[in-house]
Amino acid sequence: MKKVSYALIILAAALSLACFTACRRPDPATIQHDWGEWEIVSQPSCDAEGIRSRACKDCKRTQQETVPALGHDYVLTPYGNAPTCENAGFEYYECSRCKNFYEKEVAALFVKSPCPAASAPSAMRHLLSAILSNVSACPPFNPSAA
Repeated sequence: MKKVSYALIILAAALSLACFTACRRPDPATIQHDWGEWEIVSQPSCDAEGIRSRACKDCKRTQQETVPALGHDYVLTPYGNAPTCENAGFEYYECSRCKNFYEKEVAALFVKSPCPAASAPSAMRHLLSAILSNVSACPPFNPSAA
């Protein structure tokens, strides 16, 4: 019976000591942490966010946060078709990171319709302004019609 009493007393003392030390431990949320450097856990891509993490040098508690997606970096490529006088062309754009692509239509240089200008000099002015603005309402200049 004495052995059981001593065992209970020792157990009670151990529990009291454990409770005392646990009660004196500061709340981890209020501790001033000494955070290490951020490390990338997963790299962001054009479409998906990444994750980075850091740890407290003292208590080893960690923090994580997302890294924003990069977005596409489209670059005009040499692939594509140049517009002709009568047919539209296209420009080909490709992302420099993930190789995603899209095509953009480029209007034809001229459309098949009679030129509204009556004289050769005004037809040339009209043609020049159409070429410079990449929009036209008349076919190429025909000197024999002037």
